[in-house]
This record gives sequence, structure tokens and C-alpha cells, in this order.
Amino acid sequence: MAYPTRDPGSDAPSRGTAWAVAALVAVGAVLRAYRFWSPGLWTDEYGTWWVVAEGGWRDLVDRAVLIQGQSPFYYLIVKLSTALFGTGPFGLRLPSVVLGIATVALAYPLGLAVWRQRHAALFTVAAAAVSAPLLWYSQEARPYSLAVFCAMLSFLGYLRTLAGGGLAWRAVYVLATAGVFYAHFLFAFIVAVQVAHLALARGLGWLRSREWPLTFAALALVCLPALPQLLRLVERRAVLDWVPPVSWFAVFHLFVAYLDAPLLVVLALVTFLLGVRGVEARPLLDRASVSLVALWFVLPIAVFGAASRISSVTLLFDRYVLFILPAGLLVAAGLVGLGRHDGWRRVVPFAALLIFSLAWNLVPSLERTGGFGDRYVEDWPGAVAELETVARPEDMILYGTAFAEADQLRLAAPDPLIVSFIRAPLAANLRRREQDYTLRGLPFRINDDTMPYIRSLVSQAAGRRRVLMVGLGQSFPEIAKMLIKDGAFAPTLAKPYGLVALIVLERRN
Repeated sequence: MAYPTRDPGSDAPSRGTAWAVAALVAVGAVLRAYRFWSPGLWTDEYGTWWVVAEGGWRDLVDRAVLIQGQSPFYYLIVKLSTALFGTGPFGLRLPSVVLGIATVALAYPLGLAVWRQRHAALFTVAAAAVSAPLLWYSQEARPYSLAVFCAMLSFLGYLRTLAGGGLAWRAVYVLATAGVFYAHFLFAFIVAVQVAHLALARGLGWLRSREWPLTFAALALVCLPALPQLLRLVERRAVLDWVPPVSWFAVFHLFVAYLDAPLLVVLALVTFLLGVRGVEARPLLDRASVSLVALWFVLPIAVFGAASRISSVTLLFDRYVLFILPAGLLVAAGLVGLGRHDGWRRVVPFAALLIFSLAWNLVPSLERTGGFGDRYVEDWPGAVAELETVARPEDMILYGTAFAEADQLRLAAPDPLIVSFIRAPLAANLRRREQDYTLRGLPFRINDDTMPYIRSLVSQAAGRRRVLMVGLGQSFPEIAKMLIKDGAFAPTLAKPYGLVALIVLERRN
């Protein structure tokens, strides 16, 4: 199965297509930029704040390598942003917004490289512009927007190289794929997808060529400096694992969410009503293109699911396989490309996409959060400000930040760096010094390992007149119930701040 060589002139869009691409990218930019700094940071984003806001560049590298599950690559970019715009939501999220807009722009050349049809490529841009998951991660101060952008650029470089591109495209492929690896180590699985597709497209002959083995050797060499951190992550895998075991529902959820099954149903109906193209649609059904999209979407789910079954760490989670999302967009674009798009028919799929997205995702999100990207609402600043208003010097303050690493608080001498990381949402919003309070962190889970630590917290609280609780997480409400039942406390204040809660418990007389 040979992959078609590229016609150098086929990539140049007409003036009308160029204006359409620009308009769609502008729509994607507006959706991502609109109030992206609101609401405030949520728990995981405070992990980014902790890496970049406290200390210098050396501290950033140490914290990323020792505590976070990614390399310092993303955090260095965010550090530059916060140096210019501050460490609030605006400065922390801005890199993701910019990369999210760049991802929308990249959708056109990628769609064209896969389907070799401008109508399908144009629809790829439209689908990327209004994609709810892409909107979410484009407005989050986490490395996923960077990783998705690099993944799409990697596949574009791979396809251009496969179709006869020169050394420049091979260099783009190596650097973009290395960017994927350094942005999120798990996303480097795209190399397995590309190797599997290369074997289908070229057979085993690629192993006997000089170009591809040297390309992969260069990629391995660029990624080699991260080996010590990878080995450290393998040692810490049990600490980092917080995802529930793999279930058939989880697999079904990924297919529904990342293929956007309801949208596919709408597009299939529109394509049927418009009529399917005949001979002209055959390029979209080329086995090389179809197999790439299928491998890109299915292979990670299958391998991560199997690996989760035989190992102690669950890898099949929506964030961990986010790099398959562009394949879902390409499926929708390929389906639209099969339909007739002469005259007025060319705008019908785009109108259907817009109406569906407005009704299904954009308007409901705007009503819930005030922005087009659906977001967690965790008002840590409000909760901590109220906490400091009611706190007294003799009070004990229990905080729950829902970091999986919080289970290490059960240790006799937990790593001070881990404790600092777990406390980040609280520390970022305290106006006084942490030393002015008696702070005790709650574990992430309640199990046999953490129960002795939880009992010690209840025992310490027994000697206090008041206990204040602030935060969220699995253990937060259960420990509150234990204090009320076993510690003879009564709640005098229970106030929600989005998903964050503030509870004041006073001893019964």
C-alpha cells in the first residue's frame, strides 16, 4: 500500500479558501480568547502555579523533574508568560490559548495532507475551531494544548515526509515529535502509531532504507536527556496513579467523546441527504489515509487499555489519550468530504456543525461558566479569604486539595517539597504566612494505608474547640462526617465556593 506522493501545487489554497480558513481560525480564536482568565484557577492549574510562581528558573526545573509528571518544557514557556503578565489566570493560561489557536490553524494543512481534498480540510478547521475538548484544554494552564499542537504538527511532518517531502519536513517531524514527548511523555505513543502506519504503507522495506531508521535514531537521540526523569516516574508510578480501573464504560466514553458521536450522526444524516459523491470521492477512501486515521484513534485505546489491565497503573484516561482527538476531527471531515459539495451544498455541513455546537456545547457552557470553554468552578480565593476572616490562632485548619500525592502525608516524614506542592491552592491565596496557622492536609483517598493518618487527625482535632475545613476531594466530606460523629463537633458554617467548600466545626458543649 503506497502512500501517494505530494503534488507541490495542490497545497496552495485559492483566495476564497484562504479567506474561509482565516475566518474559521478567527472564530476559534474568539472562542478561546473570550474571558479565558475567568473563572479562577482550579486545583490542577495550581500545580502549574506552584512550579512557575515560587522560586527561580532552577527551582522550576527541579520541581518539574522531581514532582510533576512532565518535563520542564511546558513550564519554561509558562514562566516566560508569567514574567510578562503575572502569575494569575491570565498569565498562566495565555500560552495554552495561543497554542490552541495555532492548533486550529494547523488543522487545514493536516486535513489536506490526510484527505487530499480542500473541502474536507476546510471542515477539519471548522471542527477544530468549535471542538469542546480542544476549547477546554486551550483555556487550561496545563501542558495538553502544547502537546496536542505538537502531535498534529508531528503527523503533518510525518505525512509530508512520507509523501516525498525533503529534509526540512523530516526535521519538522523530528522536532515536533520530540516536542510531543517533552510536553507529555505518554503522548509519545504517536510514534508507535506512525511506525504501524509506515509498515502498512511501505511494508518492511522502510527498515532497509536509510532515511527512516536515521530519522527515528535522531528522534531517540533528541529525547535521550529525559531518560533519568522517565526512570524516576516509573519508580513513582503507584503515587501518580489516581485513575479508576479500566472499564468498558471508560472505553465507550472515549469513543463517544473524542469521535463526538452525536455530531457524527448529524453529519452522516446531512451527507446522506446531500448525496454521496461518486468517483470523485475515491481519494478519501484511500487505504493509506483511512488506515492512518483508524490507527491514530484505535491503537492507543487498545494498547493503553491492555497495559492498564496487566499493570498497576491505569493509563486509559481521557487526558492521557487526548492526542487521539485530532483523529476524531478527521473522521468527521472525511465523512463530510464524501458528500456532494457543489453550489449551496458546500455550506450545509458547516451550518449543521455550527448549529449543533451552539446548541450542544457553546451556549450551555456560556450559561454555566460565562465562557465558551466548559470549566471547573473552584473559587479558592473566595474560600481562603473567608477562612482567614473566621480563623482564630487556636483553630486547627484541615485542607483538602485533591492531589493524588496527598496520600503521602500519611508518612512519618513526608517530603517537604511534596507537602509544599499539595498545599499550593491554599498557599497561593493566603494573605498571611502559613506559619500563622495550624495546617494539616487531608489524604487523597480513604483506605487501609491512610486510615491511621486520618485517625491521628481526628485525635488531634479532639483537643481543639474549633476545626476549620477548606477544600474538596474524595476524603473531604467523609472526614467531616467523622469529626461530627466521633469528635463531637457540630457544623456552624458550611459554605460552597463552587466545588470548594468551607466548613467551620465547633465542639458541642
